[in-house]
Parts: sequence; C-alpha cells; structure tokens
Amino acid sequence: MAEILIVDDEDEVADVLAYILEIDGHRVQTAGDGCEALERIARSPPDLVLTDLMMPRLDGYELCRTLRAHPAFERLPIVIMTAAPGPLELDGCRVNDVLRKPFAAEVLLAAVGRALGENVQRSGA
Repeated sequence: MAEILIVDDEDEVADVLAYILEIDGHRVQTAGDGCEALERIARSPPDLVLTDLMMPRLDGYELCRTLRAHPAFERLPIVIMTAAPGPLELDGCRVNDVLRKPFAAEVLLAAVGRALGENVQRSGA
C-alpha cells in the first residue's frame, strides 16, 4: 500500500489516524507540525500527506504552499483535516480533499483512496 505522512500537533489524533490507516495496510509516519513534516518529506517523500491546518511553527496552509512551490512535490497528494468553521482560504494550496473534523474512519479511507487515485469502494458500519 502507500506511505502516508500524518501531520498533526495533537498526538492522540495522529495515533488514531495512524491506527486506522495501518489496519488498512498503509505505512504511516507522523510529524507534529509543518517544519517537522518538511524535514521528513525531504528525507523520504511519502505517497500522500494528511495534514491538520492549525499547528504551531508552520501550519498546514504554509506546508501546502511550500510543497506546491517545490517542483518535486507540486503533485504530491495532500488531504487537509480541520475543525475550523466556515469557508477555508486555500489559495495556493491545491489540495486533493478537505476533511472536516470529526470524521468517520470510512470517510478518511475514502478520501485517502481518492487522493491516491485508487478506485476502491468500501463498505462501512
């Protein structure tokens, strides 16, 4: 399956997401903010980035914009997660999907599948 980088400053959230994705067969790494994510991506680019928006140091907006500005990562699939209410200002981010927290595991897996270009239908409880 895919190598997925989860970027979230809440360890508990990252752990739950990692568990769901690992059960689905993916390999998962985590980063606590955008700066740490950029370091990990430079060392070993993932197949997909799943990032929160609101984080310390470098938030999800700037992470997306930084990746999109780099030729090697301009097509890297990015899925944003947020609990922010209202419309999002995603100018320059060009994301594959936006997940509004809280979301069900099936919603996460469907978004990951779409972002990775898989045409997988999942049945959920």
